[in-house]
Amino acid sequence: MDSIIRQLNSFHSIMCQHGTDPELIKQVVKQQFYIIGAVTLNNLLLRKDMCSWSKGMQIRYNVSQLEE
Repeated sequence: MDSIIRQLNSFHSIMCQHGTDPELIKQVVKQQFYIIGAVTLNNLLLRKDMCSWSKGMQIRYNVSQLEE
């Protein structure tokens, strides 16, 4: 989790340093969270040992923490 947050912070800092429009940064961050959620869900559904309600809720909780 800390690694993902560091990478997202680094990416955000780089966009700010290059003078990217704040609205564009907002859209990029939203898209990043969408991709993280989609990839996580796909990986969850492909593994039988991970395909359970409790694991899905745990992953959703972690993604919502990232969004905050």
